[in-house]
Parts: sequence; structure tokens; C-alpha cells
Amino acid sequence: MYVKITAGLFGLALLPAILLIIWAPQLFSWVFGSQWHSAGDLARWLVFWLLFSFCNLPAVLFARIIRIQRTVFIYDLILLAARTVSLLVGGVFLTANHTVLIFSLVGAIMNFVLILLVGFALMNREGKVSLDEVRQSLAEK
Repeated sequence: MYVKITAGLFGLALLPAILLIIWAPQLFSWVFGSQWHSAGDLARWLVFWLLFSFCNLPAVLFARIIRIQRTVFIYDLILLAARTVSLLVGGVFLTANHTVLIFSLVGAIMNFVLILLVGFALMNREGKVSLDEVRQSLAEK
């Protein structure tokens, strides 16, 4: 169920994410005016983070259900440190666009790590799952 929900959320968010990555600056300019074009550039890079944030909801909920809050707390501390470092390094050495891109990629990678972390914890608790079982579960409606 965990894999099915997470993959479903990823599939649901993938097309809008791709469209925003391609056309966010133009969309912002069209909706809000030409002065918002640079905000569209920043939004384009934030989509990477938001895509995986949208997909990690099952991980957050299942972490509570299987009671691995301590692991999630340690993960959150590492996430805080990684985000802080990305903002500090970006603020000192990079442009605003590159800083937002680095921050977004750190968030995307860390959300993916959380999804895997909870997935492995579930596998340890519930037993191993073969790749064929995952494919069959995703193919079922």
C-alpha cells in the first residue's frame, strides 16, 4: 500500500511539475505581469522540491504509524543542517537562482531519502517485498 500510494502521488504530480519546469516564467508573466518573470524562474527551480514534498506524505504518515519518530527526528536535524548549509553557501557564493536551485535539490533529495527510509523500515517490519509484487500492485486498479 505504501509503494502504491507514493507512486500514485508521484504519477499525479509529474505532468504538472514538468509543465511548470518548462513554462513557469512565461506563466507567471502572463498571469501576474511581465515584472513577475524572475519569480517564475525561481518557481521553476522550486518545483523539484515540491514534487518530492507532495510524494512524501505517505512516508510522514507511515512513520507515525510504525513509530519511528526518533529516526524521523534525526532525519529532520540533518535536513535542517543541509538546508542551512545550502542557503549559507548559496548566499555567499552563488546567485539567487542558483541558491534556490541548490535549496530545492537538497529538499528533493532529502524527501526522496525520507521516502526510502520509511520504505525500508516498513520492509523490515512487514517483511521483504519482491520487485514483481510491487509491479503487480501498481498495475492493479
